[in-house]
Amino acid sequence: WCLTTHLTIFATFYDEFVDALECAGANAISLEGLSRMLEFKDWWYRPPAIGLWVLLACLTALTSCGALRDHQLRRSGLWRDSFFLDVTTKGRPSASLRTVVLRPHSVASSLCCPQMDSMLEKATLLVVARCVQSVVACKHELAVETVRRHVWGANGFVKGDLAAQASKKWRSERDVVCDGIGEALQRFAALGFAGRFWIVLCAMNPLASGLLPIFESSAAKRMKILSDRLLGALMVSTLLFSVSGIVEGASSSDSCIRGGFEPGRYLATALISAVLVTLPVNAWGFLHRRSFLDKELTDATRRWQWFQVQALDIIFWLSGILYSVVCISFIATFLADLNEKEEWKWNLTFTILVARLFIIKPLLIAFCMALAFSVVNTWNPSIALVGHSRLELDLTKTRAASTCFSMDTHECLTHLSSDAADKVLELAQRGISIEQLLHFYEKLGEGGVMPEYCPQTSTTHDVVRGAIIPLSTVERSESEGGGLEGCAYATKVGSSV
Repeated sequence: WCLTTHLTIFATFYDEFVDALECAGANAISLEGLSRMLEFKDWWYRPPAIGLWVLLACLTALTSCGALRDHQLRRSGLWRDSFFLDVTTKGRPSASLRTVVLRPHSVASSLCCPQMDSMLEKATLLVVARCVQSVVACKHELAVETVRRHVWGANGFVKGDLAAQASKKWRSERDVVCDGIGEALQRFAALGFAGRFWIVLCAMNPLASGLLPIFESSAAKRMKILSDRLLGALMVSTLLFSVSGIVEGASSSDSCIRGGFEPGRYLATALISAVLVTLPVNAWGFLHRRSFLDKELTDATRRWQWFQVQALDIIFWLSGILYSVVCISFIATFLADLNEKEEWKWNLTFTILVARLFIIKPLLIAFCMALAFSVVNTWNPSIALVGHSRLELDLTKTRAASTCFSMDTHECLTHLSSDAADKVLELAQRGISIEQLLHFYEKLGEGGVMPEYCPQTSTTHDVVRGAIIPLSTVERSESEGGGLEGCAYATKVGSSV
């Protein structure tokens, strides 16, 4: 009479319910995990916790390095916060550090060369610009974003740069950077794939983007945002693990441990975590970028705006510290409740997140940029040879000069006009002999052309002003109007080489 099968389904439900209670997954927000974190110390020195402590130490060191770089930048005089108050922004489309970029070729190119507006052409110029910016950034120790916003980009040179208006030292350095853009393009084009890959990697890695000068955002802030992105991704990973039950808690029995190796699931968890955190954290950092304040505003308005800037800085750091504390608390609670036999799953996800930010992403960007430039240089080599009007680069003169250096004298002169060839010959043959040089030296000092000459203290400038110029003047003939005129000293003494 008691033999039956229709009630076995309830036994199945009961068994599943018991298994669910016994196999409780590690939870980042469980009271059990919080109590284990506070009461038990064994999880502190397990591999997942050690990885977390090492990461926190490295991120703290990077943020400290960012603060030190900001201090060095202020001491060098290249940029200080006071420069945000020393410009006139009236009549400009934007008062921020997003300087005005005039595009003189945009209208002409759309009328004369409609193909310039194609997506392919724009992508080509963008690739060339990014690669050249990488060369310039590495050479002058600037961030690629600084070169793009304040010097030169895919639409040519930046005009109306507010940063150059505010900082004299940056204005002079910017002129040097501008003069080397064409050379940077030719240098990058002459490299092989490995050389291009290395330059882009050095310029676009997270450490270079975080520690090199970007005027509108301090290095300490950028490194703090980098830290928040990584900590936030780790926190989201713990939440995904907690919700999905991928890993088991410390109280779970060995029978609950899932067998098999599923790297795709952990890779997906890491990538989803990184994507969910990157956008809001970057947006939060973007809102706290500095902007210029017009010096023609009233003092009261300027003081109020500057107070807002300082208040936003305080809010940024307080909210950033609170965010970091919350992330670390979630991660620590999860690790305290993590089953020791499931630690490898967390270690794998942790490694993927760190490697993605500091290794995989920079390597992938460098590889793609080097490959893209190789394709562009093969498809349109004229850009690296003669430049491009939209990039505002004309490399024909530089190319002609470099061609002459590789030729002998007579072959090079055939490429020049008659007047230029005559001047080149004159300059090349101008000089003085050793005997004439000694005679000139005898004229210096007491009783000579420069009585105040002293070998220990007189500079080249002193000798030029006190001796060379007086000795190189000649009298004009009466037919030429008389008087004095200057000529080269070597021409006057009549020597040629």
